[in-house]
Amino acid sequence: MRQLLILVFSVSIIQVYSQEKPALPLEGISYGAAREDFPQKMKDISNPQSWEETRFVLPENRTVFGKTSSQTELVFWNKRLYQVNLTLPVESWDDLSAELNRKYGQPSSVDTAAKSGNWMKGKETVSLYALSTGLVLSFSDDTQKEFHFSDLLHGVLFYIIITIVGLFVLNWLFAKLITSYCKRCKTFNMEWTSVSTGNYKDYDPSPLSASMHHDTTHAFKCKKCGHVRKDRYSGFFSWMRSKD
Repeated sequence: MRQLLILVFSVSIIQVYSQEKPALPLEGISYGAAREDFPQKMKDISNPQSWEETRFVLPENRTVFGKTSSQTELVFWNKRLYQVNLTLPVESWDDLSAELNRKYGQPSSVDTAAKSGNWMKGKETVSLYALSTGLVLSFSDDTQKEFHFSDLLHGVLFYIIITIVGLFVLNWLFAKLITSYCKRCKTFNMEWTSVSTGNYKDYDPSPLSASMHHDTTHAFKCKKCGHVRKDRYSGFFSWMRSKD
């Protein structure tokens, strides 16, 4: 078990540090950064229905390619920064598209009339598009949304794991209480001692059937008073399950 935990931890560390992270043209902001790396007074605009994705607006404006944003939005996936959206003046389209062409090469798609374009460089995607609120320049690295072992500790996956483990524990605890209870001394000291089979019978009504099933009996003995209890499980139910 210890070796397995060491292996999982090692793979997690290798996964995090072996990935080449694209560099953002924004001072103090990098892909994969944690929410705690930014001011606590950021405005939370996250969708309450979203478990993995959270969105925040920085309290101060940021400058990119010589243009100052009116709003800078940070988008996190499982507490890792994977997208930055900056709202800029619409008249910056020509300057920004030219700068993106220089930095990222020719766009994968562009519509000059609608002021919309997409650029890709390695694992990074850059989008520039016009909205009623202004021109949005979006940087994103979707590799940050890939599974990390640290994702098991938070988000909806964490609650799913806790629920499954909790159900197994409750099931085990309930079964333990039922099988260990002694009716004679009213304590939970019954221990399993043996198992035996008997009452072999063919429950299949078919005349050509030769499917024999047996009852299973588990014996328990109380450590405190010595009372013996035998729980018999009919082979009929085993035959019924085999018919499904």
